[in-house]
Amino acid sequence: MSASTAFAQTADDDVVMTVNGTPVTRSEFVYSYNKNNGDGVIDRKTVEEYADLYANYKLKVAAAVDARLDTLASFRNEYAQYRDRQVLPAIVTDADVLAEAKRLYADQFVFCESKLDSLTDGFVNGELINRKFDKGTGIKAICDHLGCTLADTIGFGDSDNDLQMTDVVGISVCMANGSDNLKKRCDRICP
Repeated sequence: MSASTAFAQTADDDVVMTVNGTPVTRSEFVYSYNKNNGDGVIDRKTVEEYADLYANYKLKVAAAVDARLDTLASFRNEYAQYRDRQVLPAIVTDADVLAEAKRLYADQFVFCESKLDSLTDGFVNGELINRKFDKGTGIKAICDHLGCTLADTIGFGDSDNDLQMTDVVGISVCMANGSDNLKKRCDRICP
């Protein structure tokens, strides 16, 4: 068995290395490198260090196949899990996962998603609100307990999870960096 590395210079999906006679494309290697060198990884590798580890991994898999270890159920299961971790993100997107969660739990939760004005780069604040109890029902319960009227309450918020609150309080206030939906519903905007 042998491993050779040849980093290509073009932007196409070129072969960047050949391991045991099997070509490895740029996209395959880059995907694996990025997946295994993300922000949560403590022992991050340089491209050169990772190339050696990747080639050794491919050689071990090839050796297992040559020794017919790939016929063992434990090997097949482990390899299938690895393959699925590599392939699944290309097939199932975050939007797909969110849509499925909404489908499964829409009867129990309100899915609250909002992009705050002060945040960029596509960051979305997401929360689940129990359909049986939200900030609005909480304020009603406190007013009932204290014996005060809802007209005497003030609610401050910054996100769509505060929308139900704005429906019940006497005066609703949105923070200046709050969501556009909440700003439209509130009586005042606080600087």
